[in-house]
Amino acid sequence: MKSKVAVPKATIRFLQDSLPGVTTDGSGETPFEGFPLDQIPVASKTGSAQVTGNKVSTSWFASYAPADKPRYAIVMMVTQGGTGSKTSGPSVRAIYESIFGITGQDVNPSDSVFVGGAPRKELPTVRPDGTPVAPLGKDSGMQVAKAGAAG
Repeated sequence: MKSKVAVPKATIRFLQDSLPGVTTDGSGETPFEGFPLDQIPVASKTGSAQVTGNKVSTSWFASYAPADKPRYAIVMMVTQGGTGSKTSGPSVRAIYESIFGITGQDVNPSDSVFVGGAPRKELPTVRPDGTPVAPLGKDSGMQVAKAGAAG
């Protein structure tokens, strides 16, 4: 099994130059309207997957940010969610807002869900009831709202 796929550099450049346009001028524009793309450009691709029968299509939205110096990639699929721009896109935007500490047009890294600006390397554990538990320690790596807190 190969660990890399040979892709011509010109193809990679074309994709890197094109995908941010999906978010600024294409099908990913609506969910990112008002997002500070001038500060944190997002490269994206929207889509929907047809489902047989009378079911609604599966929505998907694939992205990475910052587009000019990628640190994070987010891909979301929602079964019977319709289109990527209407269902998955807004949720992906909300995740980026949390990662980068964005409120409106303001970017404040101290508001990031990642304390210190980066996720922890340790994985959370999962209780038998499905509840995730953040890694223990002085710096949990995430700011988590307490149960019942507004937000």
